[in-house]
Parts: sequence; C-alpha cells; structure tokens
Amino acid sequence: MTKPGPKKSAAPVLISPAIWVLPVTFFLVLAFIPAGKADTLIPKLSVWKYYTDTQYPDVSWNQPGYDDTGWPSGPGILGFGEVYIATTVPYGPDANNKYITTLFRNTFQLNSDPAQITQLTLSANYDDGFAVYLNSVEAARQA
Repeated sequence: MTKPGPKKSAAPVLISPAIWVLPVTFFLVLAFIPAGKADTLIPKLSVWKYYTDTQYPDVSWNQPGYDDTGWPSGPGILGFGEVYIATTVPYGPDANNKYITTLFRNTFQLNSDPAQITQLTLSANYDDGFAVYLNSVEAARQA
C-alpha cells in the first residue's frame, strides 16, 4: 500500500459476527426493527486480540470459550506498514515472506432478546480479504 486508508471497503453485510480473520478494522451495528433502534456492538477502533504465526493455534481458536489470554491486543486500526495503523501486528521474521493470515478476536455482550433482532450489519475496511465467524460458524467472507 502506498497511501493512507484501506484499499477496499466492504459494503455492509447482514451477518452475525463476533470473531474475525484478517485485517484491518471492523465495527458491528445491531438494528432493532420496528422500533428503529440501533446499537453498536463493536465500535470502530475497538481493542482486538490478534494472533500471528506460521501455524494456526488450537483448532478451537474460533470458539467462544477459547482461551486467548496469551494473545496480544491493541486498538484498531490494526495492521502494518502504514502511518495510520494504531497497532502494528507482526508479519513474520522475513519482510519478503510474510505470514499469510493474522487472526483477530473480539466479543460482544448481547443485552437484548435475540428474537427481536432483525439484522446485524458488519462494516469492514480490509486489504486482501477476511472471513467472519460467530461462535465458530463462518458468517461472511470477502476476498
């Protein structure tokens, strides 16, 4: 990337995300209809846990109860190589052979009756792609 700002911007996607894979910043808005109420579950520039390595962690990394206490964390925007990055994530020991994936985790507390939720909207700025999981189930993917 040669200029500030993400290369791609995903259109809002109606999904149920809680755990993210691949950069850079996400936020989640919960909308209640017909009341017209909307709550932000994960605000822009929130603190995220992240994992970078050549190997994935335990296969349960995308489960809600996974112990990620050893993962580093930092506020968004997360990534590397740009001046607007708030949290630099490692890309590996070789700048010419970077890790292919960085895993990000975040949680939210739902203080509403799930039956009253009519949509969840995910907005994501990313470079290359991402996959979104909610309680270990893939909910969205962009490439």
